[in-house]
Amino acid sequence: MAAPEAAADDRVRLIRRKVWAICTLLTAMFAWKVAGVVPWPVAIGVWAAAAATSAGGFVLMFR
Repeated sequence: MAAPEAAADDRVRLIRRKVWAICTLLTAMFAWKVAGVVPWPVAIGVWAAAAATSAGGFVLMFR
């Protein structure tokens, strides 16, 4: 049987994964809407910012 600390660690990891996935989804949905109403050079910047935000969130949460 696993130690209670190990079970708590697994639960925290699962919650972190879910939070990161939801935040990434929300960022992508916002970028999709914004990129649809701006000129394409600005849209590239919007998508780059969204990707950097999601990558930064991943690094901060899992490293």
